[in-house]
Formats: sequence, structure tokens, C-alpha cells
Amino acid sequence: MKQILFISISILVICLSGKAQDKKRDSGIIFLLGPSGTYQIPAIDEGSDYNENLLSWQIDSQLGFISTRNQTNRGNMLMAFGNVGAANNAMLQEIMQSSIYAEKVTADRSFNPYYSIEGGMIIFKLLRISGGAGRQYFTLAEDETLSCLKYFTGTAGLNFDFGAVNLGINATMLTGRELEQSLIRLNMGFLVKF
Repeated sequence: MKQILFISISILVICLSGKAQDKKRDSGIIFLLGPSGTYQIPAIDEGSDYNENLLSWQIDSQLGFISTRNQTNRGNMLMAFGNVGAANNAMLQEIMQSSIYAEKVTADRSFNPYYSIEGGMIIFKLLRISGGAGRQYFTLAEDETLSCLKYFTGTAGLNFDFGAVNLGINATMLTGRELEQSLIRLNMGFLVKF
């Protein structure tokens, strides 16, 4: 009987210490990095039909602080978000037609990099809200020089926590500065925790 009681208490202590370690691990600084696929929604006047030429890729990163309260599994995360990607020719043309550079762009490059940096938070480790600024690089037609289009960004999305990996589904609005018409870019990808 003493052996069964000892084994039961040992199992209970191990389980409780494991849960305490999980809670402790969910507080503090967190860094995530991973790839995602992107789709840029066409301008409203062009219709809303799916166009596979507007698909591309990017690398997403998140750095911030997570806090949990009262030993709950859900916490809030104060984060800096960044992404680096490449727009294909169709995406670049779509962006440039909405900008002040509409007639000045060479669209024959297959690699047109962009990036954005945002600050915000993930509420209850689920709902992302953030805002910041971005740049899209392109080649000017008249002298073949590399230039950049500047814009503001705002992102809303869902972040699903699967332990070592998160699934992020986001919608980012590109607006303002040198864009005359707002655009929406959707992305979905996996982020690995480090």
C-alpha cells in the first residue's frame, strides 16, 4: 500500500512540475521565424477572380515578450513583426498601378524584393493586431536604376499555437505614402519557436 501511495504521489509531483515548467516557459522573450505563402488581392475595379500570378512567398519573423496570468494557458504577446519577400511581375504591376510610379516601371525582373516592419500585439496568443511601414523595390524604366515604393501597413490575423510551431493567417493592408490606392495582401505560413 505504501508503494502505491509513493508511486501515485511521485506521478502527481512529476505532472505538476511539468505543468509548472510549461507555464514558466510561456513567459518571457520569444522569437519565431518561418516561411509563408502570400496572395495579393486584385484591385476592386479588376474583379475579384483568383489569379495564380499574384501568388508569392515571404519569410516572417516575430520577436517580443509573452506574459501569462493566473497560471492560464492564454497570454498576451507584445511583439515586433518583420517580413521579407519577393513580388513577382504580376504582383509588382498590381502594386505600381496603384502608386505614383504607374508609368515608370520596368516589369521584366523576376525578383522584386519587399519588406515591412510592424509593432503590435497578439492577444490571448490568438488575435494579431499590428501596424508599421514597408517598402517595395522596383526598377525605373528610364534609367534602369533600383528604386523603392514606400507605404504604411496594418495587419490583422490569427495565430494558432501548436507548441514548437505556430500557424499564422494574416491580412495586411498596404496604404498611404506613395500608394494612391490601398491594397490587401493575404499570407499563411508556419513559424518555428526559438
